[in-house]
Amino acid sequence: MSLNQSTIDQLATFILAEYNKGTIVSERHLQAIIYQYLATKLSSTELTLVIEPTIRTQTQGPISGLIPDLLIRTSKEVTALIELKFVPSSYPSYEKDFLTFKSFHQAIEEQSMLYLSCSPKDGEWNTEKVYSISKDLKIFYLVVARHDSHLFTNLSEIVERFFYGLEPYHFHSIFFLINQTLNPNETIIDAKTIYHK
Repeated sequence: MSLNQSTIDQLATFILAEYNKGTIVSERHLQAIIYQYLATKLSSTELTLVIEPTIRTQTQGPISGLIPDLLIRTSKEVTALIELKFVPSSYPSYEKDFLTFKSFHQAIEEQSMLYLSCSPKDGEWNTEKVYSISKDLKIFYLVVARHDSHLFTNLSEIVERFFYGLEPYHFHSIFFLINQTLNPNETIIDAKTIYHK
């Protein structure tokens, strides 16, 4: 099994069930259940989950020092980037996340190489093992927030603003879990795929 739209759809159903139980109380909690779910689903594949690494690259580049919420890699390359937001009764701040998306896009163009495995001997990055970023990098943005957030109502405009002037770029999938605050008894999922061209 790979991280495809079917896996994400199943993850959406799982998150929705947990959210409606009232058990998700923080962004870190959301991150933990996503890790648990994906680790189980991807255990029989070559994919590895990497949680909040402080990015170090062979040469200083656009993603150096960034701390993405979750990366998925093979033995050779990063294949997916996941960023999270959990503000179910408020409005999400999204600028930093979109700058991360943009920086990863720039890193693909620059063919940045990064370290993503730890040396058990000293706890430092294993600098003998480097990873590229796939040209088909999948980006997933999982957001729990008010349904009337600017991020939801003006998504295409935001994507265009952040990626204006860059080479054609697309989010393979952007997934939103939206808290429908006008009706507290109803929670809805809105899945969007946005292409910037």
